[in-house]
Amino acid sequence: MKLTNLLSISVLLLLASCSPKVVTNLIKTYPNPVPADSVRVFELGETVPNTAEAIGRVSVIDPGTATKCRYNEVVHLAQEAVGKAGGNGFAITWHEEPSFWRSSCHQISGLMLYLKDNVVDTLRANPVQYAIDMNFVVARDKKQPERRNPAPANTFEVSLGYGWISSKIYDANNVSLGSKSGLEWKLGYEHIWTSGWGVGMQYSGFKAELPGGDMVLSYLAPEVALRTKFDKWILKCGVGMGLFLYNEP
Repeated sequence: MKLTNLLSISVLLLLASCSPKVVTNLIKTYPNPVPADSVRVFELGETVPNTAEAIGRVSVIDPGTATKCRYNEVVHLAQEAVGKAGGNGFAITWHEEPSFWRSSCHQISGLMLYLKDNVVDTLRANPVQYAIDMNFVVARDKKQPERRNPAPANTFEVSLGYGWISSKIYDANNVSLGSKSGLEWKLGYEHIWTSGWGVGMQYSGFKAELPGGDMVLSYLAPEVALRTKFDKWILKCGVGMGLFLYNEP
């Protein structure tokens, strides 16, 4: 049995990673900046003080290739934005957790607050909390309009079928064996960011029975992928270079 290994250098484009996008919409500012760690955070469902004043909105969203976007990290980015505007409170009004099919980042949005005190009196008027409870607050600010039904972020692919080799095959005595059919298979994985670009790994193989043994072709390679989704179709393309194995009797 003769085994021929053809190895080429794997080339994988490195996508530039970046921090989550911070989008602010200010109504007013206060002159004295506040350290981020001094900005009080009100989680979803918590009540803000009665004297809370809304000075704007801030959203922390995934621009497509964000890293460092765990929940505490995106909250800290929002606290920094609030503190720069002179605020000392941040009320979260929207939180999207990482999803297998969408962004791998935590994304949040909420009100930038200026707090005179931390007193909560349920018997007194609380206009900011009322606006939150009545959903008068815009859920989120976006860098750009969100694409409808984005393509899945993670895709696993498995296929098995029957295939043919159109080229003529010759044995060691240079006798043509004709075109050969055989079993074909493919395994693949891709991770796509919201920008449409992503990375993945592909493995495919083909096996045909020949006199004296089996012929097996195998291919394994990383790839750079680009994918976009239409109403009924997903268009995908990818480029990769890797390892090719050829085994014949």
